[in-house]
Amino acid sequence: MSAAVDALVPARAAFRPVVDLGTGAVVAVEAHAVPLDPLPADPVARDVRAAVEAAHAAADLGTRLPVQIGVRAETLAQGDPVLAELHQGLTATGRRPHEVILSAGGGFPPRCGSR
Repeated sequence: MSAAVDALVPARAAFRPVVDLGTGAVVAVEAHAVPLDPLPADPVARDVRAAVEAAHAAADLGTRLPVQIGVRAETLAQGDPVLAELHQGLTATGRRPHEVILSAGGGFPPRCGSR
């Protein structure tokens, strides 16, 4: 393996440009965490940690473009304790709220007895 590849693996996060289709300009950076440590078994804790790690990795890029981070809708639906933990972790990156875009993905699990 070449030295250049060795320097890239293992990577802390993967990044993709978010492009304005009208102008072709890059308007944000989508960040996905690739944690080096084992993730928690709890999917909500895993989701929050991955989001926070992605935000920290994006902060290390030095770009002032907004950062887009994906979070499962089920995680956001957990309410105030999880949102507070997510907010605290994202705030620790030094970015202001308007510099972070949360993208909710996935559906909500069906509720018992609902139609």
